Amino acid sequence: MCPLSPFHLELRTHIKSIVRGSVEQGTVSHLVLSQKLSLDETKAVVTELQLFAVNDVCLAGCSLTDKHITILCDCMGSKGSMTRLDLSHNAIKDSGAIAMSEALRRNRTIITLDLSHNKIGDKGMKALLAATRIQLGTLHNHVLQLVILSKNKFSQKTFAKHMVGFTDAIDCKYTA
Repeated sequence: MCPLSPFHLELRTHIKSIVRGSVEQGTVSHLVLSQKLSLDETKAVVTELQLFAVNDVCLAGCSLTDKHITILCDCMGSKGSMTRLDLSHNAIKDSGAIAMSEALRRNRTIITLDLSHNKIGDKGMKALLAATRIQLGTLHNHVLQLVILSKNKFSQKTFAKHMVGFTDAIDCKYTA
């Protein structure tokens, strides 16, 4: 087993200290990181998210790119505990949004997803809407309640076109 990086050791120590305070539930309520994360540090975050049940993850302003999101999506399977994921104020583009849309198709726990203030274009927005339609369809759990997509690069006209007839049939709110 290879040794953990200093960042990974510090992250694990931080999470363990939080877990000690909430042993009854065995979960960590909030994990907030606000520093620029390397790809290796993102892998460390994913490892810890898989070890500990974390409900609310905020990685806003961590300079995350599409590569970071692809790594992060590994911990978003159907057995996760994450209910809120804040990825706002990053550098996520279409391929990151497409990776997130694939993860949302498997995920049954996220209630709130904030992707505001990124660089998501029309392709990424369409993929996210398609994934949430599948998740919110009759064959899937109706878990996702809020998707925040404001301040991205997609056109409002395209967004409006794809939302026609969609929001009336679901309990999920979108902001763009």
